Amino acid sequence: MQSQFNVASVRKTYLGLVVSLAIYEGKIHSLDDLVTIYLDELDEDIVKGITIRHLLTHTHGLQSQNHRLFPPGTDWRYNNTGVHMLIAIIRKLYDQSFQKY
Repeated sequence: MQSQFNVASVRKTYLGLVVSLAIYEGKIHSLDDLVTIYLDELDEDIVKGITIRHLLTHTHGLQSQNHRLFPPGTDWRYNNTGVHMLIAIIRKLYDQSFQKY
């Protein structure tokens, strides 16, 4: 028998682990690297100043990849925009999906 179980936010724990491994392996230089180093297709005016640390801590200020609510590091707001951006970074760094990695 197969069933699907919704694990909700547990993927954020694994995402943090994978980011840590990427730093250890030298694929990510620092948590303070700008996301535009890894995701060059983003609108630089919207993501200007956003670091991997901001994505991990929900202090990026984005409501979506096209809309900013506040400057990075000045406030906190829980949403999955940063999570999706981190997953995209992992996909690029490892040339496979986050789930597969």
